[in-house]
Amino acid sequence: MNNGQAAQRTTEILNPVIQATRETFELMLNCAIEKVGVSLLEATDEQDDILATIALTGETNGSICLQFPRQTAFGVVERLVQIEPEEVDELVCDCIGELANVIGGGTKSKLQQFALTLGLPQIVRTHSLRKCFAHEAQPLCLSYNSGLGPFHIAFAFDSEVEANSAVSRAV
Repeated sequence: MNNGQAAQRTTEILNPVIQATRETFELMLNCAIEKVGVSLLEATDEQDDILATIALTGETNGSICLQFPRQTAFGVVERLVQIEPEEVDELVCDCIGELANVIGGGTKSKLQQFALTLGLPQIVRTHSLRKCFAHEAQPLCLSYNSGLGPFHIAFAFDSEVEANSAVSRAV
């Protein structure tokens, strides 16, 4: 798949990602969200954020990466399990990973024409959202505001290499 085809595929997947994100926040977190931007993901500054990525493979391959500032992630944890975290620990990572899993699963269910398989969510050991994707990928980035704070979701669908290498590079 060339870059133009990959960009087109990523654009086709835009609405299912938006719908799955909105449904997940409303149902799991009882939290309204507002999409405040959609853009191609550019290089990002190093930040003290929590990132989770999940691969989707099948007739198209790609990954979805969620980026939460610490305070937004802490709000998610408090809403999910009624515990107020003080540091990024296993509970925070598990909750953000579960959110990635549900958004990935919701996206998968809306894209049945691609016969996708959902990978396991991974908490990413990088502070740059751009590093979650192959250099040649053209990920889209959705920026949101919510009652829990701001967050971003980036995703790209490309060749099999993209889906498999994104997690190994970022972990």
